[in-house]
Amino acid sequence: MFRKNGDSGSSIRNCDGLRIHIEALDIDVWYGPTTLGGGDEWLNEIKTGIDNAFVFIPIITDHFLFSDICIKELKHFQKRMETADAKDLKLIPIVGQLSSRGRGSDIFRSIAEKYHYIEFHPRMADALTSFTMTLQAQIARCKNRNRRIGESQIMTVETA
Repeated sequence: MFRKNGDSGSSIRNCDGLRIHIEALDIDVWYGPTTLGGGDEWLNEIKTGIDNAFVFIPIITDHFLFSDICIKELKHFQKRMETADAKDLKLIPIVGQLSSRGRGSDIFRSIAEKYHYIEFHPRMADALTSFTMTLQAQIARCKNRNRRIGESQIMTVETA
């Protein structure tokens, strides 16, 4: 999960809340503000996180859609989904604050046409319940296939 300095306060609170909620389920989360340190080669660290993630959670906001880096990260995970056993990887798009311009973008439409996304607005509690159920089902599938979900194997992204 990454945040851009220009993100709104509610966007930042939602990202932090989502991370806390996932970690409360005893699931490791790769989270930019707590994973990256000063002087880290952040692009390499992000790529490594994506390469190890079983679940990729893009927090789709206007910042995300109009960030070349975020789109590259999304496409990198989608490419992994095409080359790996698709049952082991899951993309769970979450729509945050998104303008009509963002909803009309080609990138958002391509995501919405392929993946069921979860709206974080206006009913955050319902969205969080839906998200948690989806995430728990994916983890159970991996465990049933004798795949261990460990540290940094769930990746969330908002914006660079």
